[in-house]
Amino acid sequence: MFDKTKPPRVFSAKAPSEEFNTAVEMFFCHGSSRGYCDACGREYINIDGGGWDFEDNEVEEFRENMVKHPEWYIETDYTISVADNIMGRETVVGCKCNWLRKFEDVAWRYRSLVFNYVERRVKDELRKATQNQEAVDSAREFMEK
Repeated sequence: MFDKTKPPRVFSAKAPSEEFNTAVEMFFCHGSSRGYCDACGREYINIDGGGWDFEDNEVEEFRENMVKHPEWYIETDYTISVADNIMGRETVVGCKCNWLRKFEDVAWRYRSLVFNYVERRVKDELRKATQNQEAVDSAREFMEK
């Protein structure tokens, strides 16, 4: 799928902010010893950090690939945060391609729409909760008579 004889793609010169990466990790990620970025094709591995179980020859093959294609195969010293499905792709938080930056830029650009949505939703939920509380109060008054 990716031509490993060429450098991997970079989608943005600017990495996603730490705050955005944290939000993505909270909602979309799981920790893993291996990670693959569908956006650019880079592969990540954490060999020593997590007591992971690897298949026979998996580590050796990865290290051989690291020697052949160091831009494509990256060893880390931390658990890899893998986002399972963002726009149909698996990605690695902190991947050097900065693919997630596109989503942060969109979220930031349209933040007022998101804030307006949250405000309307909170007001609607508050209205429903107030109606429920009024119903409970009414039932309590009825039962106390």
